[in-house]
Amino acid sequence: MSTYNIPILRGNVAFNAKEAFTIGRKFGSDYEGRFVVKAQVQVKGRSKGHFIKSGLKSGIHIVETI
Repeated sequence: MSTYNIPILRGNVAFNAKEAFTIGRKFGSDYEGRFVVKAQVQVKGRSKGHFIKSGLKSGIHIVETI
């Protein structure tokens, strides 16, 4: 889409927290916006998984910092 000057969101795929941090830093230190994280927990059944450290469930989360 960018070839045809259609605006697209910047982003990438991360497979762990360290990769997500590295990708977030590419936005620059002066970036003051929010980040959208689509998190997936691999478990059997819908809405059953969660992240141990944060308690967040799978899905889309808006975060304020990297």
